[in-house]
Amino acid sequence: TITGADLSGLKLTNKNIRTKLILNADFKGNANKFNADATIKDIVVVYENTPYYPNDFVINAAVEKDSSSVTINNNLLNLELQANADITKITNAFNNYYTSLASTDSIRTDTIQNPVDLHIKARISQTPFLRDVVLAGLEQMDTINIDVDFKEKQQSLYTNIYVPYVKYNQTTVDSLALFIDAQTNTPNFSFGVRNIESGSVNVQKITFTGETIDKKLNMNFNAYNGGTKLMQIASTLEKNNDSITYHIKPDSLLINKNKWNTPADNSVTLTKKSIKFNNFTFQDGNQKVAFGNNLTKIKKEHIGVDFDGFKLNSILSLLNPDKPIAK
Repeated sequence: TITGADLSGLKLTNKNIRTKLILNADFKGNANKFNADATIKDIVVVYENTPYYPNDFVINAAVEKDSSSVTINNNLLNLELQANADITKITNAFNNYYTSLASTDSIRTDTIQNPVDLHIKARISQTPFLRDVVLAGLEQMDTINIDVDFKEKQQSLYTNIYVPYVKYNQTTVDSLALFIDAQTNTPNFSFGVRNIESGSVNVQKITFTGETIDKKLNMNFNAYNGGTKLMQIASTLEKNNDSITYHIKPDSLLINKNKWNTPADNSVTLTKKSIKFNNFTFQDGNQKVAFGNNLTKIKKEHIGVDFDGFKLNSILSLLNPDKPIAK
């Protein structure tokens, strides 16, 4: 039993928090291989002379060379993690996966010994303890759901994150969703948010999707002001033998409700040693933006961008379409 612990005095927080709880714990093993079970119950937290009564925490963890399992049960956090590897191997598998997405080299999965399978399911819910003590300034938070499945052998990642509504320190996020269903050669994803508002920023509906067709990732970014499309960028990303090429589709570029002229052969090519721009120039009337390696005003080899008559609010209108942030 822990009674009257002063967390600020223990240097665990700068807040004036005292707590009382009963902790039952059992640990066997070492940092690399262990079994741990803990129950934290009859919790009382006093913050600014106000008592809070979080529900009991039940924590179970087991880590072996070929498996990891963690569960946390509480009305604030419910977490389940299951894997067929230890934490170090899981971390390395994720690092290799993300590196392969941006690399021009292919990963040979047939040489991976004991490939990692990982499942994570989490739910985070608002409680008075979270709202007033942990995240002071949190006004409202609907339950956040997170699902992740990763299979190293197939180089596949499934992720589903949904944030229905959060208001924190006068910043609101409404209906944010991220979905990924991807293998290294066929990534597909979708991202969307209904509204983000903070001070002068009022971002309305945004969608960003990607679908792999014939080994080419087709992406679409759209931003709206009410029912009107404010911004659109349709583009492709393609891996070749030793390079990755990005291309914006002609006749698709819309900025601040205005269509911009886009060269049909525009591209950005990334290799291990260079970034090369080809006709990556966009124009709307007197406004022009050019990206390149040989801009006329610079003599040395470079990567640069040249603005000519560009109005900053063309881009910043995304942050608040009704009240210009810049003119």
